[in-house]
Amino acid sequence: MTKNRIVKILILDDEEDICMVFKDMLVEYGYQVDFAYDGNSGIDLLKTKKYDVVISDLSMPNLSGLEVARWIKQHSPSTGVFLLTGWSIQIDMMQIKEAGVDSLISKPFKFEEVIEALNNYIDQKGLR
Repeated sequence: MTKNRIVKILILDDEEDICMVFKDMLVEYGYQVDFAYDGNSGIDLLKTKKYDVVISDLSMPNLSGLEVARWIKQHSPSTGVFLLTGWSIQIDMMQIKEAGVDSLISKPFKFEEVIEALNNYIDQKGLR
């Protein structure tokens, strides 16, 4: 019997409660999860650890989720980037595409929607 590979996820959000809820829920699904409260801290983690997927809020202090996505795709193009936003109507989809974002999830969302998008991405990329 082969053991499934553990998928590593980094959560970036400036709201601690959101990070903790995401972490708790994703760990229940068998993912390994780290989190950071801003883009700079997230990039610091990305420089030292390999993640399969980064789930980032679009609107954060210092570096936005879009800036983080660009950095990730330059330095680790195989890392998936999911952006969460409450501003979906005002988003320039060309910028999202150019930044290499793999999935855009509009707030408010149901956690099941995030899990479904995450599972689809992981299966598509053969990460398990």
